[in-house]
Amino acid sequence: MPTAIELNGSWFNRSISPSDFQEIKTAKSVNDVSSTWGKIIDWFCGANKEEAKKLLFDVYNNQLSTNQRISSFSNLRDLASAAYKRNFDIEITHEGIKLSIDNDLLKETLQPQANDEGLINIINLKYGNDSTQERINVFKQDIPRADYTISLQDHDYSFTVHDGINQQEKKNAVDSIGKNDFQKRNVSIFATQSLTLAMRGLKPEYLSLGNNHVQRFNIMEFPSGDLKVDMLYSNTTPEHMQEVQTEMGLYSEVKYDASLLISKDKVILLSCSWSGS
Repeated sequence: MPTAIELNGSWFNRSISPSDFQEIKTAKSVNDVSSTWGKIIDWFCGANKEEAKKLLFDVYNNQLSTNQRISSFSNLRDLASAAYKRNFDIEITHEGIKLSIDNDLLKETLQPQANDEGLINIINLKYGNDSTQERINVFKQDIPRADYTISLQDHDYSFTVHDGINQQEKKNAVDSIGKNDFQKRNVSIFATQSLTLAMRGLKPEYLSLGNNHVQRFNIMEFPSGDLKVDMLYSNTTPEHMQEVQTEMGLYSEVKYDASLLISKDKVILLSCSWSGS
């Protein structure tokens, strides 16, 4: 195992030692961390330094939930310069969810905490008998209908509903996601409208009228091959339907969101929530 990370060049000229990382890991608040932050911020040229500082601290703040820490880790990875994104890894192991930077120089193992509200059972009941190819076909149908940010180890994709990109190009991107049959099948469930419909069916009280919706998926692949999927769905009742919506006692706006990890043989739901206003 290396004893330090050497960052060389005009932007990268500092060394981060294990003791530096330990200071971050054991700090009681962001303000307790002194010069260490200056060294770590050099990984993030062009990024907001204060944001990177807080994200790195939050990864090791055991007062936060597992999902919050993993979300901070993913966001920190996003802020890193391209040459260093592969230093950030998430892997589902038999011990839990392992977060690491530069292999094992810095590592934490977290335990899943989410109450899935029965969502996984609903998914299994609805789609448990679908073949992998059936699910991939659904994914290819859905990918032009939502916004997708896909960050793989060897390629990035960014699609929006109205971006004008050829639909076949979007469908071809589906084939590059997932390392084995299990992963391809599950990402083709949880990164599609199938997840949204399952969440709506599970809590039908979170309903609004019309089809004025936005749906976004973020798929991130880590060096381990494990995938992180984040989904956000919102729907707002159109103005011409608001009187009917009030009479029916429905929400003007509803939101669903979910985050999960998919390894080559396991799915872990990190969070799921419903809200209405």
